[in-house]
Amino acid sequence: MKIGFSNRVITPPLGTEMVGYTPARKSTGIDRDLMLKVLTLHDQDQKQNVWLTVDMLGLDVFFREQVLEYLKAENIHVDNIQMFSTHTHSGPICLNAKKYPEADEDAKAYFDFLVSQAKDAIIESIALQQNFQYRIANGTMANFQTNRIDPKRKAQDELRVLEVLLENNEKALLYSFSGHPTILDASSTLISPDYVGVVAEVLSDYYEHTMFFNAPCGDMSTRYTKKESSLSEVERLGSIAAKHVLETTKRFEDYKELKHYANDTHIFKIKLKDFDTVEYAQNIYDVTNFAYREALEANTDKITLRQLRAKLEGHMISLYHSKQNYEYTEYPYEVGIIQLDEFKIVTLSSEVFTSLVRPINNKTTWTISLAHQYRTYLCDEEAHEDFTYEGLASIYKKGEAEKLMQKIQKLLKA
Repeated sequence: MKIGFSNRVITPPLGTEMVGYTPARKSTGIDRDLMLKVLTLHDQDQKQNVWLTVDMLGLDVFFREQVLEYLKAENIHVDNIQMFSTHTHSGPICLNAKKYPEADEDAKAYFDFLVSQAKDAIIESIALQQNFQYRIANGTMANFQTNRIDPKRKAQDELRVLEVLLENNEKALLYSFSGHPTILDASSTLISPDYVGVVAEVLSDYYEHTMFFNAPCGDMSTRYTKKESSLSEVERLGSIAAKHVLETTKRFEDYKELKHYANDTHIFKIKLKDFDTVEYAQNIYDVTNFAYREALEANTDKITLRQLRAKLEGHMISLYHSKQNYEYTEYPYEVGIIQLDEFKIVTLSSEVFTSLVRPINNKTTWTISLAHQYRTYLCDEEAHEDFTYEGLASIYKKGEAEKLMQKIQKLLKA
């Protein structure tokens, strides 16, 4: 087997509409460049596999289809592309399921640019493939983030790192933990990978290639650990995260050769919720907005106020869903299972709750979210019952996430 790495800058032009907060805002500056990073693996079955990650809120399967078309035009055959996003909220608007984003010609031009950069990085990565060895270690993230709904709730702080040693003695580090890159909030108009960029910069002193894969983070964030929304806070918390990653690399055992690689894709249909009427959703939003304004005037404590604001934002998105008149009642949800010898990686779409994957994660199994395509939150039943922001913003019916996880568990056992 052989492996190769490559990357490209995908920073959009200034004035680009930014995603991650409502209402959207136009970018006025650049904190750090956004990156597209690629890993290609030529496996034991002579198949060409691609892992691609971008500093964006999310992607869609249409992007993958277009990349494959571009590669085909260059006579490059790829058997499988696994797509991931770091989920920064300070990047360009994410791609939707339509041919182009519903925007102007500039947005279409950026989409074509992104596809072209992905194609070039993949071709270069294949050309650079060489023999390798690898090793995996487990660690923890402390003092970085909490459960975003309630800081007293259980938070996922596990960390996984995979180090690759190439035959030319260059090293690559793939690392994954649960995190919401939202240190920069809606007041910032700077293009930025958020703390993800800081971690990559720190690791670049030790590794020639790095790739971050966001683990389930739907109920996680730095909401209650950040002191403020600023570039200095991005540096502070990003440095803490990088420190934990580097500490985990000290736990590596001996390198070994990869003997077996497998990549299976499964599509499950999961039900959408029954959306409220527009009139009802509007009324609930108005009532919640009034309650939030009253709490502001009453100088309510920070945590309660933040929870009220989150619920208000959730009702705003719920109102948006009610206005869409969705024609379908089920949605095809893509799940990937990647096997590296005895180690398994489960790839999931959407912003997945950590509570859902606890029965799946163990020493030899790890889950990565924000893969394949972005489709709101995949919440547990409690979030739906409590009408949290995440539960309100989700398009999926209560209980569907738990059913999906049961199916995945059966796949893993099989």
